[in-house]
Amino acid sequence: MPSHHIHKFCASLLGISEDVVNYVDDLVDSGRCYVHDIGLEDSLIVVNEGDGQRIYIVLGVHGVLHCLYREGRIDDEYLKAFALHILLDCIDRKLKVYRRVSEDVIAKAVDTCREFVVNRVKISLDTPGTYNTPALYLPLPRETLHELTLKLLNVVQNITATPIDKLKTCIAY
Repeated sequence: MPSHHIHKFCASLLGISEDVVNYVDDLVDSGRCYVHDIGLEDSLIVVNEGDGQRIYIVLGVHGVLHCLYREGRIDDEYLKAFALHILLDCIDRKLKVYRRVSEDVIAKAVDTCREFVVNRVKISLDTPGTYNTPALYLPLPRETLHELTLKLLNVVQNITATPIDKLKTCIAY
């Protein structure tokens, strides 16, 4: 995970307030929204029911949307901060395997992660698994979750379209 200073610096380049970035960083990295790195990782909810245990898979994207919704922070700026957060985390994971990082390696990591983040949201649009989780754990109605996921897809596509020079400035910071 890149330093939260990097998240703040990159967010400032994209016009996202520091308060929003701090909130989203904490939400994604603290584990209080199901698991650490919730946007990149999925989580499981084990529920004891009358006839035994049930295990529900919560897609990371859905988990974050539920958490933001539950806490009343579902506007575009929070979605933008989340999209940036998971993009930067993905790039960080890709670059950690190298001792020295060339411009070509950075460009490839950025391109790979842009595609990954967009696909992560697209997959969540087509996957009903999270929709079946009891409302006690995930309070969003199915239609609202679908609408918010579409909205997030639009935000993610805008964030991932950030010029590579701007992203390189973030990464170099």
